[in-house]
Amino acid sequence: MEELQSPYIEFETGKETTGPRDVGVVFEYIPGYFPPVMGRDPHPEGNRYYSKKLRYEKDPNGGLSELRSITIIGASGAMGSEIAKRILTEQPLPKCDKIQLFGRPKDISQGKDRNFYYAMIEKLRDGMGGVLPQIEFIDSYESVDGELLIMCAGKTISKEAEKAVDRTVLRHENMSIFKSCARGIRDNPFRSPQFVIVVSNPNELCTSVFSAYFKRVVAIGPVIDSMRFQREIRDDLSLSADIPVDVLAGGNHELKGMVLYKSMLRINCKSPSTQLVARISPTSEEDPDVGMVYEKAYGMVKSGDKGVFDYINSHSIPIRLAIKPLIEYFCGGRADFPVGIAVISTIKTLQDSARTFITLTKKTRIGGDEVCIGIPLFVSRDGLEEIELDSVENFREYGDDEQLLIAAGMFRSKYLNQD
Repeated sequence: MEELQSPYIEFETGKETTGPRDVGVVFEYIPGYFPPVMGRDPHPEGNRYYSKKLRYEKDPNGGLSELRSITIIGASGAMGSEIAKRILTEQPLPKCDKIQLFGRPKDISQGKDRNFYYAMIEKLRDGMGGVLPQIEFIDSYESVDGELLIMCAGKTISKEAEKAVDRTVLRHENMSIFKSCARGIRDNPFRSPQFVIVVSNPNELCTSVFSAYFKRVVAIGPVIDSMRFQREIRDDLSLSADIPVDVLAGGNHELKGMVLYKSMLRINCKSPSTQLVARISPTSEEDPDVGMVYEKAYGMVKSGDKGVFDYINSHSIPIRLAIKPLIEYFCGGRADFPVGIAVISTIKTLQDSARTFITLTKKTRIGGDEVCIGIPLFVSRDGLEEIELDSVENFREYGDDEQLLIAAGMFRSKYLNQD
């Protein structure tokens, strides 16, 4: 139990309290991006919540030590290079003294050659005025020694695909890449990473593969989905920038199987109204199949129809969340900007003494099987603490339990029998 000296908000009721008093667990939602608004300061911190009801499981691996080195696998791609730049400019690990950029030599794979990476390092030095941690290019798993490993390697969806596909189409090609990488790093003579953050897709599959070799593995797909969920709520309700919106999305980071945790949604620190819950969870009679909407939207992109986003925005929030990222990709939009924000925000939580409420893809047990899907966690220097979902008020009443079971079933059907 903690005692508070300044105002905190009760998670279940939205009521403010001024300490000191016994309040149970204290936490903040993972912060989003808050641009400066004229006449008002940006929001550097989120709302501070407390709850006497929320329960959680301690991390069985114990707390996290201070992370001082980072290895980025797949640093030459758009995601990897964006993350490298943000690590240097935002310094989420203040005591980081070494960054490794991993890439395979051109004569071994189809990757960039050594000179590409050397040129990339020179450009990073230029941008930082020469004041930056040690940066090195490595092309052997034996040289990987980052305490934090960021996995960005793997194939991406072809923009010339003949039909509408989602990230699960990558599972066969990327399985061998994921396994080769995880095994190679596990067998190296230096040290095993203390923490692994997965960016590669399919998020769930990569998390599953790496979890077989390392103790702490998470994927940031749910953080990106939560950012999009927050944006769609704001758009749907025409909310001004000064009204806080705290959201969590999880489940599968794919076309189908995403979970919008309505029981953990807070608008201006209050639980959503029953009308908003209904809008976020339309029945099958009210909403068309997401696959059918996606196929039509994909056809509109291929034909050059300028009304594709108007068409998508005419549907419910869950459909918009599932389809927009894929359609943006096929339209030429790159996701490296939100991915970079999601990764840096997640890294910052790992070294914070305060708990952050966040959804990450992680190995867990649901419905009797071990699955890797986006679940609510407290993250801090104490590690990854899983929320006991039945301790969340309205978790069953709002149907979040049913959606989570559906997501777990989809993971089982797609990935549990992968070789």
